[in-house]
Amino acid sequence: MHADKLVDRLVSDLTPVSRPRMWRDIGLLILLVAIELGLYVGFGRVRADLELAMAQPVWWWKIGSTSALAMLATIIAVRSFVPAQDAPLARKSLAPLIILVIIAGWGINALTVTTVPMLDRLHWQTGLQCIVGVLGRSIVPMLAIGVMMRRGASTNPALSANAAGLAAAGWGSAIFAFHCPHDDVLYVSVWYATAMLLLVGTARLVLPRLTRW
Repeated sequence: MHADKLVDRLVSDLTPVSRPRMWRDIGLLILLVAIELGLYVGFGRVRADLELAMAQPVWWWKIGSTSALAMLATIIAVRSFVPAQDAPLARKSLAPLIILVIIAGWGINALTVTTVPMLDRLHWQTGLQCIVGVLGRSIVPMLAIGVMMRRGASTNPALSANAAGLAAAGWGSAIFAFHCPHDDVLYVSVWYATAMLLLVGTARLVLPRLTRW
């Protein structure tokens, strides 16, 4: 077969793919998260002592750290969906942000005087429920980012999947923090981080298989 005819046959059923619009996609994702949080609050799923909790630094640490990780990971993920594009500043900022979160958490924990043994502070029974709660609240952002990744054309599916998983887990954690009754830095660090790692691992295994490229 002539080369030109072969090429024509290979591309005959292809349809144009619109170029992803980074900030539009990020805005849509944040809107979905806001709607999910609104429904979460509307159906009375927030902790009963939310007003008292909001007066504590650890609550703002939970919300601030998870939201910041989610936003930064979202930028990395959405940017990576554009062929041959990258977000080097965002990627380079991820490690310092995680270190800053750890330092801030350590500082808050140092101000807390407690004689409770470390294992008792983890509350492993509710910790498992915490993992399920974070994963459940991450479903909507994970589906949204998965659709964006499939619609795009990532040249580094592994990076895109890892960032997508972290972004979804971050948003899910931020939403779940409105319900979580535990304000112990150790508890939050262990169980929230475990849920995030599980979602990142799942995204890494699943999302690259669903891409069109």
